[in-house]
Amino acid sequence: MTTSFEEVRVKTNLCNVHRFATKLQKHSEKIFKTQFETIVSYEDFSQKIHFKRDLVCKVEIEGRFILAYATPEDVVPEKIIPTVPSREIQKDSVVLKDEVKSKIRQIEKEL
Repeated sequence: MTTSFEEVRVKTNLCNVHRFATKLQKHSEKIFKTQFETIVSYEDFSQKIHFKRDLVCKVEIEGRFILAYATPEDVVPEKIIPTVPSREIQKDSVVLKDEVKSKIRQIEKEL
């Protein structure tokens, strides 16, 4: 990753993070002979990703946070943990919210 950064830095304006990410992606794909995803940001970020084998790397270089990972293949959909709440969870949260409101009203009456 750092070697690619050094090579790209010479030929690319580092302010253009999209172009920078694209070049790093192409380098990774040619080196490892598989598809990659890349993210470049000025701020640190968390990630929840699925990746192929052990092909994942996140570094901070010169104020840029860079994540590259191999695009997963043959993913079993049942094993993917959803990041967006399902309808059942949303329904449960509405019920919980109503219970909390009821308890708050009861507390207010007691005061």
